[in-house]
Formats: sequence, C-alpha cells, structure tokens
Amino acid sequence: PPAEDLSECFSLRAGYSTVDIMGHVNNARYVEWISDCFSIDEYQARRPAWLQINYLNEVKPGETVTLLRGERGEQPGCWYITGMNQVSGAKAFEAEFLWQ
Repeated sequence: PPAEDLSECFSLRAGYSTVDIMGHVNNARYVEWISDCFSIDEYQARRPAWLQINYLNEVKPGETVTLLRGERGEQPGCWYITGMNQVSGAKAFEAEFLWQ
C-alpha cells in the first residue's frame, strides 16, 4: 500500500537482548515485532496463516525502529508491515502477514 495508507504501530529501541553474535538485531526479533503490530482481539478472532519477511538493512543496538502497517486492498486479511530505522533512515524490513 502507499505510504499514506500505513498507520504507525509503535517505535522501539533495539536493546542488548535483541542483538545476535553478529552485532545486529536477530531475525527472530522481527517476527516478534511484526506479531505485536496486531491486538489480542485480532488473534482471538482468527489465526495467522502466513508470514513472509524481506530483510533489507540491519538494525544495530541503540537504533530506533518504527513499525507501520496497512491492509493490502487486493487481498482481504493480508497486511503489509514495514520497519523504518529512525537513525539511518533506511527501511529495515518489509513483511506480508496473512490471516486465515
């Protein structure tokens, strides 16, 4: 979806517990962040069916990432989520999340 159709989920700072041995955020943390873009009510109403993540730019300790989401109009229940690194200005990842 176009950027103007995305709504902010939250911002967070990459802390020590998110970092792997390579010195950047571990890929499993992105799954947690994406999962947290949806409310408990959304999880109680339906089940996640599919998740695809494209890792674009690493996030280092201390950097802040803002997560945004928007529903894809062409496929009901399919959401686009992106993480913007507020320090570097780069897009950290893009993801698609589909509800069943």
